[in-house]
Amino acid sequence: MWYPGLRGFREWKKELFGREPNMDYKVRLPLVASAAVQTTSLVIPVGALIYPYPWIEVLTAEATGTTKTVDVGISGGDEDGFLDGVSVAATGKILGRATYTVGSNDSYFASSTVGALLALQKIAGADVVGDNGVYLIEPYVVTAALTVCYTLAAADYEEMDAWFHIPVYDFS
Repeated sequence: MWYPGLRGFREWKKELFGREPNMDYKVRLPLVASAAVQTTSLVIPVGALIYPYPWIEVLTAEATGTTKTVDVGISGGDEDGFLDGVSVAATGKILGRATYTVGSNDSYFASSTVGALLALQKIAGADVVGDNGVYLIEPYVVTAALTVCYTLAAADYEEMDAWFHIPVYDFS
């Protein structure tokens, strides 16, 4: 079997789609004194395919806010559909992911910060034999242009500086 390598793969994508699709959409999450939904300038076009691995890049961690989490989703729709309760209390790249816990009776998925638009199934398990929970992710197909929004968990944030990144194949 032939494996084209990175250069060959890029050429193959250009031949297949007419150009290399955009892979990383990003938008700064402006600091606001509000726990209400905030609309961003990021619009993802019809026909795009969103991969289930969005992340927040925290440049300056939030130290003051009472609850230091952020939700990211679709404005006027599922407002935590991409990321749900992602902590911004530390710097770095924070991925949406499931929390896998090793319990005394069994190992299980305790929770997830991946939003419902990208998680086909998110059922928390428990530390009971056979109750492992379910965590299945899948890409999201954009059927109508969507605007990305975010929500801070509290209205008293003072330091946070962060970018939201979302891997998108834009075929438009």
